[in-house]
Amino acid sequence: MTDQIIKILKYILESNIINFILMIWLFAWLLKKFDIKSLFTKSIKSVDEYIQKSETDKAHSEELADKAKDTLKQLPAQINEIKEVSEQKAKILLDKLEENTKKNVEKINKNIIKNKSIEEDKVSNNITEYAFSRSIEQATSGIIEMLKNNPDLHQKFIDESLEELEKSTCQ
Repeated sequence: MTDQIIKILKYILESNIINFILMIWLFAWLLKKFDIKSLFTKSIKSVDEYIQKSETDKAHSEELADKAKDTLKQLPAQINEIKEVSEQKAKILLDKLEENTKKNVEKINKNIIKNKSIEEDKVSNNITEYAFSRSIEQATSGIIEMLKNNPDLHQKFIDESLEELEKSTCQ
């Protein structure tokens, strides 16, 4: 029997059973020492919290996506409304522009007519002035010619002028 015990001990020593048992004992001691169980628990808890946060974020993202879809559904109606308002404003602006243009054209036409009338009056006054000065020149020439031909008229003209002058100073 001792032989058998020696054979078993020899077998145990030659095999890795002792090493295996020592390794298991070392792992058990390390697990106790470093409290691996609580580390695993903390890791699991952290992963759970991360999953819960992800689910919350997912729900929030889905809510935002739904709101975006609703907004996109309303977008064509809003675009049409903006187009209609823009068209109305453009029509009002165009009408006002046409009205102001008509008023400006009327003012310009009135000014043209007024300027034409003023220019016509200027031309008429220039012609009248020219005709008047020519008439005076001709009358003066005619009077001078008459006085040269008839010297008595010259004396008569002087006398009449003096009489008129005395009348006006006396009054």
